[in-house]
Amino acid sequence: MLTKIKELHKSTMKILIQHLIILIFMSKEAGAEEIITAMVGEDVTLRISKPSTDVYLFWNKDGSKIASANNLGGKFVEDTSLKAKLTVGDNFLLIRSIGANDFGIFECQIKDSSNRPRERIVFNVIKLKVGRNPTGPVLPWMETTLTCEVETPRTEIQTRWKTPQGEFILKATHVIKAISQNSGQWTCVANNKKVSISVPVVAFTPAPPHHYTSENSQLLVPFSFSFGIRLDDIKNVTTKIEWFFTPKTSSVAKKLFSLSMTKSLKPEVDHERNLKLSDVNKGNFSLWRHQGQKSDAGSYTCSITFTNEKTLKATTKFEVLQIIPSPGAHLTSGQQLKLSCTTGEHLPPDMQLKWVLPKTSPQLLTDQHSANLTFPEVSTDDSGNWRCELWQNNTSLVSTVITLQIEPILNTWQLVVMCVAGVILLVLLILIIIRCRRHKQRRLRHQFCRCKNPQPKGFYRT
Repeated sequence: MLTKIKELHKSTMKILIQHLIILIFMSKEAGAEEIITAMVGEDVTLRISKPSTDVYLFWNKDGSKIASANNLGGKFVEDTSLKAKLTVGDNFLLIRSIGANDFGIFECQIKDSSNRPRERIVFNVIKLKVGRNPTGPVLPWMETTLTCEVETPRTEIQTRWKTPQGEFILKATHVIKAISQNSGQWTCVANNKKVSISVPVVAFTPAPPHHYTSENSQLLVPFSFSFGIRLDDIKNVTTKIEWFFTPKTSSVAKKLFSLSMTKSLKPEVDHERNLKLSDVNKGNFSLWRHQGQKSDAGSYTCSITFTNEKTLKATTKFEVLQIIPSPGAHLTSGQQLKLSCTTGEHLPPDMQLKWVLPKTSPQLLTDQHSANLTFPEVSTDDSGNWRCELWQNNTSLVSTVITLQIEPILNTWQLVVMCVAGVILLVLLILIIIRCRRHKQRRLRHQFCRCKNPQPKGFYRT
């Protein structure tokens, strides 16, 4: 019984293998179709597995012969409309700069030396359309439509869009709005085919709501367009660009700069902030200064007015990090010292301060991240630069430095020496004054007696 089961199993496997061989042979004869997507103007390569040396290749398009190659190295291109674009190789056919009418069914017939068919491979080259409408920069009130579709829809071809952030949208046609997140490279994906297209949106690059500076750091107020939009791209639809500053201690905005599209750049002469503009022509509208100031705290705004009177604005807030010493930065050894590092506002949970003391300081910090430090007494070893750093997660945002000057305290012997030296100087000064007065009196006495033979005073006989 067991022997019959084994024989039945062997015969079944034999039949299955025979059917598999027949299916493989039939698929080769019928020609397995390979789908290729391409855009007008691209180079398309139709490639097959390298055949044996004793075969002939015949390339056809829509049933008409266009090229061939033999085992002797002969390669021939037929006189058709594709002749100037074709290059035939041992196992490929290259179509250079494929035209709008060059898409269709291509097939490669492989025959032996007796002209008997060995294999037939079919390529279906389908046109892929990728674009957007309207073109040009996407202005704040506009929308643009992205298209990623094949001319001949096939279930084997799935088209979708990949956003600049790497997310996929399962649509062949997609409408996007003028927001900064949509600015950048969008990629049309059709199976393994990927085509990128630029979408420049006229929007300011997103920036954190708060920025920080200090008197020891550069001030940089960032205003720039995303995806490299230049001023020339919007000049025809723009009226003016203005910059404003609202101090932290005021609600009145002061104009810093004004740029008209018909006039040259005009800085406002009364703002007295010594700010400079970056390269406006390259779409960089940032303000900067080499060194921050305490008065830099406040809100900065960049406003673009278009010809249709609509505006595009961006505002960023700045805080100034500073160290406040009490009673001051000039101390005497033995005095108490309090240091406060602050921006004047509560810090977000993901931010913290970090103190860096002079290397000579013997002070020990119980909390290196505390905003306030108190030392009962200081010594001359505490003199030097004390730095406070502001960190967000693992990134240093800004730092500020204060220089402490601590003089030594005078002891008893130093006071005695100073008093004795003062007395000596005073005595010397008195002696010098007395000597000068005596010398002056002698000179006056000699001035009253100038005769040749002076006589003592009194009466004499004549």
